[in-house]
Amino acid sequence: MFVLVEMVDTVRIPPWQFERKLNDSIAEELNKKLANKVVYNVGLCICLFDITKLEDSYVFPGDGASHTKGGCLSSWGIGLLRLSFQW
Repeated sequence: MFVLVEMVDTVRIPPWQFERKLNDSIAEELNKKLANKVVYNVGLCICLFDITKLEDSYVFPGDGASHTKGGCLSSWGIGLLRLSFQW
């Protein structure tokens, strides 16, 4: 069973990715951060499904990367793992 969960996060885009489209860079960074990870009270994140909204990007002093806050839909697997052991 799969469930779509909406999340909000701030994503750091390194300067060498500025030549790419913002959505592509954000999708790659979110997949690195969330895909195949277990999040407390949610479950196992399978992959990023969609980016729902993006806010303005900011560059902080001393850090050349841009920081963008946005919402995303992620596909989550719930109850997919069942282990049994025989001794």
